[in-house]
Amino acid sequence: MGWVLSYVNYDASLEVQPQETLEGILNINFLIPLILSIIGLVLSLCGNLDKIYPQVMKDLTVRRAAEAAKLQAESAQN
Repeated sequence: MGWVLSYVNYDASLEVQPQETLEGILNINFLIPLILSIIGLVLSLCGNLDKIYPQVMKDLTVRRAAEAAKLQAESAQN
């Protein structure tokens, strides 16, 4: 975050920041979330999650069953 403030010429020793610094801070607080939101939207639209979701859920079910069996075997040994 410090590099962002230095980018807009923020000076902590000043009681009142210059107008360009205040505008820069406001722009960054708007632009960074906007850019990240657009990237997330594009990734979600191009991600084909609907196509791989059934396989992901199947893999998770198998993994959870294996972990449960392992825990049962360990508790039976104790």
